[in-house]
Amino acid sequence: MNIREELARRVLIFDGGMGTMLQAAGLPAGYEPERWNLERPDAVQAVHAQYLAAGADIVTTNTFGANAVKLAGHPVEAIVTAAVGLARQAVTAHGSGFVALDVGPTGRLLRPMGDLPFEEAVAAYAPAIRAGAAAGADLVLELPSVWAVAPAETFARGSAEILHAAGATALSFGSETGDGAALEQVAQVLDDPAFSQALQPFLSRGLPFAQCRHRAVQELLGEEAASCLANANDNLGVEYLRAARRLGWSPKVYPVLRVGAGHDGGDHPQYPSASHVRGEIRAGAVAMDNPAFLSYNQRGMLARLRCLELEDWERIPDCGEGLAQRLYGAPGHQLGGDLRSGQDQALRPRPHPPGGAVGGPGAAGAGPSCPGALSAGAGGQ
Repeated sequence: MNIREELARRVLIFDGGMGTMLQAAGLPAGYEPERWNLERPDAVQAVHAQYLAAGADIVTTNTFGANAVKLAGHPVEAIVTAAVGLARQAVTAHGSGFVALDVGPTGRLLRPMGDLPFEEAVAAYAPAIRAGAAAGADLVLELPSVWAVAPAETFARGSAEILHAAGATALSFGSETGDGAALEQVAQVLDDPAFSQALQPFLSRGLPFAQCRHRAVQELLGEEAASCLANANDNLGVEYLRAARRLGWSPKVYPVLRVGAGHDGGDHPQYPSASHVRGEIRAGAVAMDNPAFLSYNQRGMLARLRCLELEDWERIPDCGEGLAQRLYGAPGHQLGGDLRSGQDQALRPRPHPPGGAVGGPGAAGAGPSCPGALSAGAGGQ
């Protein structure tokens, strides 16, 4: 039975962490655990065997850091191939189970927060995923964060490139409508020159781009077809289809009809939205040890954002059409009204030059340098 058939029949259980188990088996601190796929295959296979014996249905390969950036200088493809083979051997010995290729981060930050170019980060994953698919992994676990935190169009491009490079012949995604034909129709019109012409009059009115796009598609296809652009998952599905066409990839498309609360849709008897669940955890209605919320790190993140100059924002992908200037002026205002005397200067609003224009690098009010901003201590609490 393949994994799709098994998923249709019952809930499948993943294993747990790999790194901590290998450390318990003697992995030295700071040593790349993925290298043990070649150097200590017995230890890696033993971890898989323990998880399967404990009841796991899916074991994840020892490849969390196996990409061309994090394992530069090491044979990434050989490491991934060995990892899938070890997991498969454990599954065969156990008599049942599936193998998930684990894909993790590069360990470096993208520009401008770090020094890693976006294109290099994208290219770092293809050899590992191609090797994992060729070695017989049943599924790929995790989309690399270089795409996971990107806008819908970039996210979809990264996903499609991974699937196409891995030789996938099908594309499945959640959809509020479940109507693949309608989504394909919208995807085609968005790449048609007629769309650009229909879009311009709405853009000239100063309307938000999403609203302009919706109205242009409505003008070309009618409101029923355009309505899918108001749905978060349908909108992403359209971008998947556009990305696939640009790659020359023609997969069989399977939109999966979503049930329950939609994106930010609140409560539901069976399937509440993730934002609602997070709200319940924050309010204490759902017990959870050590919940992680970005708001807990708000001051540190804002301090770092205040260190970015205008050209830093402009180097971020998809930050054109004036968005860089708006973001450059925004971080200092987020907590400006709540700051008390003596608190971090890095969080204070960045004053704009006369005339309301956002100051560029070196302009008055450009903010403190990064080292000073990050070392400033909070005042009396």
